[in-house]
Amino acid sequence: MNILKVNIEGAEWDLFTDLVSKGYHKYFTFCGAGHDVDKIKELDSEKYWRLIKENSIEVLRFSEWKPYKNFNIKEKIQGIINDEHIGRNLPKDR
Repeated sequence: MNILKVNIEGAEWDLFTDLVSKGYHKYFTFCGAGHDVDKIKELDSEKYWRLIKENSIEVLRFSEWKPYKNFNIKEKIQGIINDEHIGRNLPKDR
């Protein structure tokens, strides 16, 4: 399981474009405060949001600012661990 915390003030465009072009985005759980691309007027935010939607990229809120709004990362990790553990123990005919 790979977790990448993203808080890069608009550079999400470069990050996600690179990850998608190589197919690596499928192997990460992304966390952070959100998307800052909309704040950068030089970037095409419509194109960015299309990239995010078309590639099912989700950034789960995880920040020191207003931590009560954070996604339950511990629960997400435990769910992935449980799924992987269960998957390894299934009979081959399933």
